[in-house]
Amino acid sequence: MEQSFLDPKYQLGDPFLFRDMEKSVERINQAIQNKEHIGIYSDYDCDGIPGAVVLVDFFKELSKNVSGIAERVHVYIPGSS
Repeated sequence: MEQSFLDPKYQLGDPFLFRDMEKSVERINQAIQNKEHIGIYSDYDCDGIPGAVVLVDFFKELSKNVSGIAERVHVYIPGSS
């Protein structure tokens, strides 16, 4: 159990059920292709922190195939300092 907690395997539903997901995917792909910085803006509560972690994990996984992306992803959580 400890290992599964430290190395989660996300089982998510269909993300394209969210409104404008296609636009979001297109924008992220554009940012990756143009080597832009990507900001993850979250809030400091019980769903904001885990949401930011899921996105950071996504970009870390993506960095295995896309060089330099991990260095261009920045997380901002206001009120966390």
